Amino acid sequence: MRAAEARAAAAVDAARSAYSMAEAAADAEIARLRAEQGDAMDAMRVEVARARARAEEATLEAERLRALCYAEGVDPDASVEERVRAGYDADAALMRGWRRRR
Repeated sequence: MRAAEARAAAAVDAARSAYSMAEAAADAEIARLRAEQGDAMDAMRVEVARARARAEEATLEAERLRALCYAEGVDPDASVEERVRAGYDADAALMRGWRRRR
């Protein structure tokens, strides 16, 4: 009887040990997945910051071009047809603005 109890106790201990090892492995996997998710979130935040910076650059460039249009005496909100009728040459105006900055 004692041998059977000892085997049963050893089996219970082995099962508890296996369970603890499986639980530790699961916790490690969860931690790894959370770290990967965190890395992905960090990468996404970086991309969002870059996109915002590009949008800010585009906005500044649009404002610069609007100012250039006003400096050339052209309404930047006018349609392309209206600007053509007014004799506005966008390429020439941009080149003049580029030369001024140099």
